[in-house]
Amino acid sequence: MTSIIPAGQEPAETDRADQVGSPPAWLRSLLTAMHEEIRDAVREDLGLQEKAFLSAEAHQGAGDVSFQIDVRPEEIVGQTFGRAPEAVVVICEGLGRATFPAGAGEGEAAWWVIIDPLDGSREISYGKRSAWVLSGVAPASPAPTLADIVWAIQTEVPVLAQTTGVVLSAGSGQPAVAKSYDLTVRSAAPVTHGLHPSAAASVRGGYAVFTDYFAGSHAVTAQLADLVFDHALGPVKPGEALAFNDQYLSTAGCMYLMACGTYRFCADLRPVVGRLAARSGRNVGLCAHPYDLCTYLIARQAGVLLTDPAGGPLSYPLATDVDCGWVGYANQSIRNEMETPLLRAIANADREIPVYRRIT
Repeated sequence: MTSIIPAGQEPAETDRADQVGSPPAWLRSLLTAMHEEIRDAVREDLGLQEKAFLSAEAHQGAGDVSFQIDVRPEEIVGQTFGRAPEAVVVICEGLGRATFPAGAGEGEAAWWVIIDPLDGSREISYGKRSAWVLSGVAPASPAPTLADIVWAIQTEVPVLAQTTGVVLSAGSGQPAVAKSYDLTVRSAAPVTHGLHPSAAASVRGGYAVFTDYFAGSHAVTAQLADLVFDHALGPVKPGEALAFNDQYLSTAGCMYLMACGTYRFCADLRPVVGRLAARSGRNVGLCAHPYDLCTYLIARQAGVLLTDPAGGPLSYPLATDVDCGWVGYANQSIRNEMETPLLRAIANADREIPVYRRIT
């Protein structure tokens, strides 16, 4: 369930900071302000620059290629944490891992922050769908993972035609919080519906998505998906739309659509697909990384059931170079319907999915 916070009634940061295990108020405020600055900078660039420029490659960053639209967000991350009043370890797409402020040692930091400055760069640079700014915070430890994240914030960067955007946050063991901001008058407003995953008992007739973003492994992903649907729902009848597909080029965007009831099921199996594609000398290409999943806590606290492709918890290390997969179920009924067919399809994929043969 989600707490809907009307304008002017948000809890004070000092109240939140008193919660056991919660990051301090200064770190929450720092991240909230950074997200707003990135959102404004990206929307400014959208109004000033051509799509061809914003979508062009800028450099090879840590974890992924950075496009021109990513440059200012990455700069803002560095500038923001350069002003941090205490030591903090930052793991950031495009920038890698560093301790801030300058001169601080990693051993001095009480908190690690993992950041994706702009998840969904391709969507927003072409004005297609919203992008998102993502941050997750974990207590310092020798090797923190996604499972250690205790607070997360996710800020929508809407296309220019959209004048409102949501800001989502959650703490471990607390309800997810959803706020809506009017970007024209720069004020908060009540969220109409909040975050409520679908209560449907089946994916039949709804969105059930297998992410399949890039060229090179479409055939394998499709065969894996059809194996799951065949076992879960049975054969498709003539004239029937059994379940619907969608491809949102943003991991956080997909999790948001799970949390607000649009998607009933979503599986990003790119590491699994990559293993299957490798049998024929093919490569899945780009996978999700931990920074793409760093706000999963919000969807989980909203009620979405999230696992890795093997059915275990999301516990990837906080790093920029780890390939990740994930599966989301809107509720337990849908998990009962889809999980066993999914795990069976993955286990039997080497036998049931033929090795792809290139046509020459």
